[in-house]
Amino acid sequence: MNILWSVYRMLCQVYNCMVVTYLPVYYPNEAEKADPQLFADNVRQKMWEAMQPGTEMTMYSYEDARLLAAAQEAYKTINPEITKDITYSEVHKWLNLSVEDTKKLISVFREADLDGDGFVSKDEFTKWLDLDPDSPTTESYFNLMDTEETGLICFRSFVQSLVLNSTSVGMEEKVQVLFWMYDTNQSGDISRQEIVNIMDASRLRRAPGGPEHKIDSGTVADAVMAGRDSLTFDEFDKAVEEHPELLECMTPVHSDKFVRAI
Repeated sequence: MNILWSVYRMLCQVYNCMVVTYLPVYYPNEAEKADPQLFADNVRQKMWEAMQPGTEMTMYSYEDARLLAAAQEAYKTINPEITKDITYSEVHKWLNLSVEDTKKLISVFREADLDGDGFVSKDEFTKWLDLDPDSPTTESYFNLMDTEETGLICFRSFVQSLVLNSTSVGMEEKVQVLFWMYDTNQSGDISRQEIVNIMDASRLRRAPGGPEHKIDSGTVADAVMAGRDSLTFDEFDKAVEEHPELLECMTPVHSDKFVRAI
């Protein structure tokens, strides 16, 4: 917000009201004494539960304010929305990047976002990487990042694709991101239809060690579900070990040029 407009609004307000609620003292248990972060998270949870209904608890932090400032600078606007659906804590957890490195990612995304609307279209994507727009491989690259099948890549999807293509990120972190991508309705578990939808969203398939070809997503989904209605994270983690095509279908083929561009 413009500082003059902020001061004007403050001067137009005769007085400010605030309600203070005193909560019982929260004493840490043995697990919380050993883990200060757990203690802090649980205290935060109690504070949130005591607030008015309708409030939302997020992981927004001071680092996110710095990323917002970087986005404002890159997009030359007060309210860029590219970082609204992703927090620095997620980026750090997925890619172990510093705030400065994450700010560089924002700059890279802005370079690809030629019209500055906060999204990267397929046309912008192909121009940015100098790819053949009619190539099925290009289609695979783009579909990998267009996780919501809107025809546009948002910054969150952009970061997720880096996790799946990074050689420095361990399998555990990749599976966590993969679970989030398959769980399209964010219900906390994955259904057969969600597996089919995500696998079908990637037009180009490949078999482990074999030539590129179409994989029957329904057959894979049936094998993965094994008669279950849904998969928890632990079940999905085990399923990825037994069915590596769940990860491979989300990884672009021959993506060296893409990775170098990042």
